[in-house]
Amino acid sequence: MLWIEIPQVIGRNDDGVPIFNHIEYRIPSSRTADIPSKDRWRARIMWRHFYGFTNEDIFFDLSGYHELDFGINLTCDWGVYANHMGGGYDSRPHEGQLIAGIVVNSPKGKKFQKWFIVTPELKFLIELVHAGKTGLTQERLARKLLTDDCPDKLWALVRLAFFDNVQVFTDQARGVTSVHPCMGELYGRVYPGGRRYSVRHDGMYLSMPAAQVRPHPLP
Repeated sequence: MLWIEIPQVIGRNDDGVPIFNHIEYRIPSSRTADIPSKDRWRARIMWRHFYGFTNEDIFFDLSGYHELDFGINLTCDWGVYANHMGGGYDSRPHEGQLIAGIVVNSPKGKKFQKWFIVTPELKFLIELVHAGKTGLTQERLARKLLTDDCPDKLWALVRLAFFDNVQVFTDQARGVTSVHPCMGELYGRVYPGGRRYSVRHDGMYLSMPAAQVRPHPLP
C-alpha cells in the first residue's frame, strides 16, 4: 500500500452519511496504528500494488483494474475516465468477491487484461440478461437492483431492455413524479461511521437526464 488518506468532511446528508470533499491530509505509512484515533473512522487505504489469483488460477493485479461505465454516461462499456481506472481505496477485491473482465494468455498463464468487481446487483442483472426473461415485476426488480452511487442505474436498464418501458423515462423528463417502490429503504455500501443512504426520491435517481439514457450492450 502507498499511503493512508484522510478525506475532509464538509457535512452530512439527511441520512447522516458524511459528505467528503478533498483529501485533508495523507499519512505516508502502511500501518493503521499511525492513524490518529479521532480520524480512524474516515481513513481510506490507497493501494500502490496488489495481485492475486481467482479460483480458476487467473492472475489479476491493480494495473488491470478498470470499471465499467454504469454511472457517468451509462454506456455499460469500459469507462474512459480516470476514476474508472487504476484503483483506489475500494478496488482491492475481498476474498469471495466475484471479478470479471477480459482474460488473455501470457507467458505465465492466463491473466485479466482488464477486470472489475461484480457486485451482487450487477451479478443479478447479468443473470437476467443470460436468461433473457424475468417473472418479476418492475417494482420487485427495483429492490433487487438498488445499488451504490446513482441507485437506479441498473433498474433503468432493465426497464428499457425487458419491459420496453419508455414511458417512465418520458415522464421523468417531463417532471411527472411517481413514488419509488423502495422509498425509505437502505441501499449501497456502509460509509465511515456505519451510515448508509436511504431512498428519498421519486422516479429514478440516475446520473444523467432520463432523456439521454441510451446504453450500449454489455461487453
